[in-house]
Amino acid sequence: MVNNKNKIFAATALATLLSACGTEDVVPNLSPTATPGSTQTVNETTTVNLNGYGTDLDGTITAHNWKQLSGPTVTLINPDTSATSFVAPDVSSETNLVFSLTVTDNDGASHSANVTIIVNDSTTPPTNQKPVVNAGADQSRESLTTVSLSGDASDNDGSITSYNWTQTAGPTVSLINSDKADASFIAPDVTTNTTLSFLLTVTDDDNENNTDTVDILITPKSTQGGSGTVTITWDIPTLRADGVALASSEINGYEITYQLESSTGAATKMTINDASSTQYTTPALSPGKYIFTIRSFDSANAFSASTPPIYATVN
Repeated sequence: MVNNKNKIFAATALATLLSACGTEDVVPNLSPTATPGSTQTVNETTTVNLNGYGTDLDGTITAHNWKQLSGPTVTLINPDTSATSFVAPDVSSETNLVFSLTVTDNDGASHSANVTIIVNDSTTPPTNQKPVVNAGADQSRESLTTVSLSGDASDNDGSITSYNWTQTAGPTVSLINSDKADASFIAPDVTTNTTLSFLLTVTDDDNENNTDTVDILITPKSTQGGSGTVTITWDIPTLRADGVALASSEINGYEITYQLESSTGAATKMTINDASSTQYTTPALSPGKYIFTIRSFDSANAFSASTPPIYATVN
């Protein structure tokens, strides 16, 4: 016969064992970014196109929503898509209309940004409008990989006649197709996170030009050690998660989160209680492509903003 005391002891031990096998924390979701396009100047009663987009570093954009914030009321066509349009109202003087684009990601986080449309009274001929230019979203890429620059431009009262990409910051690279909307280059070999900046200049058929910039963060090529380990490095963060400035003297250590890029499960988290450390070598990992993010914490366990994703492949 089994002693009841032994049953109680076994049940208690099992409960203690199960409680010790906690699950890993999930990687915090990064909010998306809405880009509603540039300010436009248009004539009354003409069709106006609003071309926006959203980006999400750790997921996908699942919804777009345009709405009017100010100015004479207009009817938006397909306001739940990235591109909408409307007919400019009849005005007696120059009038501003403000619109908001909200994008939502696959984790339910959202972000909004506004754009202003200036409507002219057509009785006064408008001056030539500058072309609208978009150099694309900022990117994060690994050393020695091919980086694509994807630009776009439009001209509401004419046509685009030329594109020109130039580098404005960072180690010099050789741009391929610098006179096209889409250019590319090979990322330099860097030992610390390094930002390269590029300027896209477009010119219209009235010789009016406009520019936009894009930043490309180049991360050191991950080094694979023995038995499938990976060594990653990062820069000391300068902003807290709420956007407030963060001094290096306030940092107590770092939290490193990583998982297979294809994984849908919980990520692995490691804590480094060394404020001066900006490098970490993982334990042995299974083959695959991994994604890492790093954030610092202070004495009150308040976190900095996370680094852009760092990718590493274990063969």
